[in-house]
Amino acid sequence: MATFGVISKFKNFWVNHNIEWIPDPYLKDIGSLFNSNIISDTSEDSLKVLSIYLKYLKEARHVQAISSMTNIELMGAVIERLASGISVGKKNISIL
Repeated sequence: MATFGVISKFKNFWVNHNIEWIPDPYLKDIGSLFNSNIISDTSEDSLKVLSIYLKYLKEARHVQAISSMTNIELMGAVIERLASGISVGKKNISIL
């Protein structure tokens, strides 16, 4: 039921995103996103999503995420947090 709530609440988001690409272990937990917010880039701040992602990553005590974003700054921030000993969640995921 929670999964349906997330799909319904963020229907405009899901129209432009393929849910089939989300690995099953994460898809099963998608209902936990119900109390979340969508962060979007704007014409005034085209890097808003990336800057907020990096902010949360730098402040996190535990990380468990999937990201479609890939760039040098993001990879550097992830490596820095891993080197600092941040707790990292694991799910059994096969990448084909």
